[in-house]
Amino acid sequence: MARFEVGGKLVEGVDLLRWRHWASTYSVLYALWLVVVVLTLDFTDALVVLCALSASHVLAFLFTT
Repeated sequence: MARFEVGGKLVEGVDLLRWRHWASTYSVLYALWLVVVVLTLDFTDALVVLCALSASHVLAFLFTT
């Protein structure tokens, strides 16, 4: 992570963050959903689990810096 010192009144420095690799832990969870949940539950119930998984993915993305 690179840090640039600005030295202003409001901003002291800026940190440049690196992007995460696309193959995060959520891709493993989606594959696990596909193998385990779809094969064991009804289609409607599997969609409910997929919506909950997607909502947790969006919240983790929004609250992570």
